Amino acid sequence: MKPGQTIFRILKNGCVIFTMITLIVYGIGAMLSSADKTFIPTFQWIVLFFVFSLLLSSANQILRTEHLSVFLRVLFHFLAAATLYIVAVVLCGGLYKNGTMLLLSLAVFIAGYILFAILFSVRMRRCRRSDSKKEPYKPVFH
Repeated sequence: MKPGQTIFRILKNGCVIFTMITLIVYGIGAMLSSADKTFIPTFQWIVLFFVFSLLLSSANQILRTEHLSVFLRVLFHFLAAATLYIVAVVLCGGLYKNGTMLLLSLAVFIAGYILFAILFSVRMRRCRRSDSKKEPYKPVFH
């Protein structure tokens, strides 16, 4: 694949991930802080979400490698995503200062990743099953 196409895919997927993260965080913020709006993200958090989303989108290239098993791809992707999350959101965002917010954000991250891993595994099984059912082309006329 051409480098321009790869960069475009990373940007496109990063924007989709950013939109999903922002909607989830704003939804959680609306539920948790209906009286006082203390959980609504600031501009700094929005920028951190965007940087994290672009880095996570580039880490998604691990999932595209065909040389590794599905388990190893998901494991390596989890390790990369967790590292990115800890650096971009926990350390740069200052979540390590507030234990409750740190635990809540880690729980949301892990729950989201478990959901992603289940959906990815189901998709990979379906693709593998449909590929195995297809018979190779046999020419009728030689």
